[in-house]
Amino acid sequence: MLDDWIKKEKKSPWPWVISAQLSFNEKKYRRCLTHAQKALDLSPQCADAYFLRGRALEETHKFLDAANEYRAALLVDRSFTEAQVALDRVSAQLGDPVFDAKGGSKESHQ
Repeated sequence: MLDDWIKKEKKSPWPWVISAQLSFNEKKYRRCLTHAQKALDLSPQCADAYFLRGRALEETHKFLDAANEYRAALLVDRSFTEAQVALDRVSAQLGDPVFDAKGGSKESHQ
């Protein structure tokens, strides 16, 4: 069924985003990364695809790469709360200052 959707909506990133989410749920992180990248190839402004790439990278302990994907998701959609929470989490893992969606350190806003 998903394959049919992908064939029918050749220019839409959403079948690939859904496929990436399903792969993530199955703990198939490499496939998740591949499918999220296909969504980004179709639509570089797809915040959900960056977010899913970040989640897969975080699960494989590639925290710096995950942080970069979460930042990309926030550049596309500054109101993406889940991406901000995830960025805060991996930034803490890295020992980095936590950045908000505006790109500034939260410490500098206090």
